[in-house]
Amino acid sequence: MFDMLLRRLWLSLCLATMFSPGAATPHATPEGALAKPSSSTAEPRLLDVVTVTPSKSPPLWLFTRGTKRIIVLGTQTPLPQDAVLVSGTIQQYMARSDIALTAPGILAGDSGGIFQGLTLWSAIRKAKRNPDSQTLEQVLDGQTYARWQVLKHKYIGSDRGIEKLRPMYAAFELYGAAMQQHGLTDEPIVGKLLADALEATGRKRVDARYAIPVGNRRLAAKAFEVNPARDVECLKQTLAHLEAYMEFSPNAADAWAAGDLERYRSAEALYSPIHQCWAELTNEAIATAAGVPDPYRMSDTAWLKALDDALSRHDTVFTTLAARDILMHQGMAARLEALGYAIRELSNADPAPPTPLDYRPGKRAARD
Repeated sequence: MFDMLLRRLWLSLCLATMFSPGAATPHATPEGALAKPSSSTAEPRLLDVVTVTPSKSPPLWLFTRGTKRIIVLGTQTPLPQDAVLVSGTIQQYMARSDIALTAPGILAGDSGGIFQGLTLWSAIRKAKRNPDSQTLEQVLDGQTYARWQVLKHKYIGSDRGIEKLRPMYAAFELYGAAMQQHGLTDEPIVGKLLADALEATGRKRVDARYAIPVGNRRLAAKAFEVNPARDVECLKQTLAHLEAYMEFSPNAADAWAAGDLERYRSAEALYSPIHQCWAELTNEAIATAAGVPDPYRMSDTAWLKALDDALSRHDTVFTTLAARDILMHQGMAARLEALGYAIRELSNADPAPPTPLDYRPGKRAARD
């Protein structure tokens, strides 16, 4: 089970680096709308709300300061597993940029991602479990454990092994099972679109992620420690927000794909995003063992420096940030505003007949 957990956790960490090669943040060409394949007489399900007219792309914004411009594609997760994204506008705006930049993210040394290295560390297998062979019933308060049992039964079933996991990894297992049951995915589908756009426009992509200087990976893994209170809080937060997240996030994905910002803002207000605390705590634990106590601050600093470097040589940079952060004036979007950047929405109407691209997880793009 844990090998599967590692693979899926690596995917969730990829989101922090959306717009990285092959996968991702974080975290191609296309423009966007999510179009559900038509199904004759089937009764509409929750996921069937994700059906939009493919006339606009996901939202794009322009950040300007003086003569410098940053074209930003606002990203959204989760998306339906069978989503078909349509795009043209994104590629056109990338063609108007001089260079592309990854979203903020973290790398472990020169590896492909911090958890890609972790999958090779046998020492992490011990760290996934509670210390002293404790079970979740022993480390959680009664109310939290009762809530865990209800949602575990609903989404996972009777899996006794999961009771030995740290709360944050139990949260991850629950989240993954709920996503699968609702036909949703955090796999960085948009990253595949952006990869196509890079190839089509010939734009260079600069990796702006922060590389943690991990020397001896095995020793770092053996030093893996997580604050017990934050470990438990991770599961509590997941239990508190999971049901609303699964109910309302498909509507947000629909509005995002349609480029309807007002509807997207309204949909986002109905639920709290699931904070992927399991990824954050894992990153922080490995980084701390490597002598980097605050990797996310370092990540932000590295990204802003890469952005400054790119803008010192070019006038227009293309990148991605979370759409929610831009709308809510938080995260890196807020940092850019504090630095004097003005923000406005870009037109996302597709002037040409849209080309549907099938970016379902595990499939190659199918072009009409």
